[in-house]
Amino acid sequence: LSFAVVYSPCITPTLSRVLGIASLPETATRGTVLAFSYGLGLSLAFAVTGLVLIQLLTRVQSAVNNPAKTSMVCGLILSILALLNITGLMTYYKAFVLGLLVQ
Repeated sequence: LSFAVVYSPCITPTLSRVLGIASLPETATRGTVLAFSYGLGLSLAFAVTGLVLIQLLTRVQSAVNNPAKTSMVCGLILSILALLNITGLMTYYKAFVLGLLVQ
């Protein structure tokens, strides 16, 4: 639920363009293919990230021994991101993370 709250308002410029293409009768088929491809790519990215995180967490003994605690911590992180998004502070978080990556 937290993830859905965090991601739902994030319609990227690319997705916006694809939806615009799909909304026109003469390009509806092309837009549908593009929207499907966009969704598939996004889903694959999340699936691969999830699998990598699962593999990493299975190697951390405290995460293996306390699955409920691990789940609670992950839920807390997602809830914090949801609150940042709801309050409009997500832009500061994104700017901070991008500042770390781009130097």
